[in-house]
Amino acid sequence: GPALLCYTDSNTAGACLDRNGLRPCRYYITKDNRVICASEAGVIPSINPADIVKKGRLRPGHLISIDFKSHRVVYDEEIKEAIANSQPFGKWIREEGMTLADVRQHAKRPAHKYNFSAGHDLRMAYATGGAACDDGPQPGDPSDQGLRAFGYTTESLELL
Repeated sequence: GPALLCYTDSNTAGACLDRNGLRPCRYYITKDNRVICASEAGVIPSINPADIVKKGRLRPGHLISIDFKSHRVVYDEEIKEAIANSQPFGKWIREEGMTLADVRQHAKRPAHKYNFSAGHDLRMAYATGGAACDDGPQPGDPSDQGLRAFGYTTESLELL
């Protein structure tokens, strides 16, 4: 169902709304530095409206966090920017990612047919009718992509 997740680790406290935004999340920040966050506005009726410094609501997929050490409220954009800049994600994708052109190139490679029977080691033969190959797929060989797509390895087949 709809989710509003509130969390704390004793250094920070915060809330995150799921991407559908079906569960409302409203917050107040008061003059005496209280942050009140709940599904409905007015959950604490004794709050004087004159004491409210800021009212807001989380939008779908957004966060709010209170940093107790620095005594400040951190909003969605700053949180996500800090996470995005914390590691070289773009570099990793450029170096390790696959493009559609890579997938097309690997699809042109000869497929392997795996032959195995009880009591025998896994044998691999090219689907084009080639001779059996005793050494199996080599590390980095994308020809076992059907297995990898579903989380299997040749070792998994050998266990069968």
